[in-house]
Amino acid sequence: MKKLKVGVVGLSRGRGFVSVFSAHPELEISALCDIYENKLADVGDAFGLPDKARFTDFDDFLNADTDIVMIATPIPFHADQSIKSLQAGKHVLCEQTVAYTVEECEKVVEAVKKSGKKFMMAENYCYFHYIREWKKIVEAGKKDIWKIVALRARVLFTSKARHQKMERFLPVPL
Repeated sequence: MKKLKVGVVGLSRGRGFVSVFSAHPELEISALCDIYENKLADVGDAFGLPDKARFTDFDDFLNADTDIVMIATPIPFHADQSIKSLQAGKHVLCEQTVAYTVEECEKVVEAVKKSGKKFMMAENYCYFHYIREWKKIVEAGKKDIWKIVALRARVLFTSKARHQKMERFLPVPL
């Protein structure tokens, strides 16, 4: 089976994805992009990518031989990089959040439609079992069981150098 070629942009958060993708039997890392040359060198060396597969310029990166672009840059760049990747004929996996405004989201949706490529926002919270169960309860109209007044959850992301917290609200039984 032909492996899909993945390019990752944004190696602070993206390094973890490089590890996961490179371990998958149907994927190969074919390009990396980051504005920080030292980070690009560290990750490129760790995964044996040649210099010609390492980019500091996103537009040059889009010309690399990739099927999929994983966008792990800071949020303000997500919409523009998603649109450019789709226009370049790449499937896109974009870290959440994809955009800050409805207008930016509409532009991404339009780019997906025009390109015919696949796009996924990498928000995995909605796939957690308990979230899906809560959704079923709400959709079934079982308001007598729960009245959702707020949702709260904590997710801890760890890396060698830092810890980040993200808070949301959880349901509270009446």
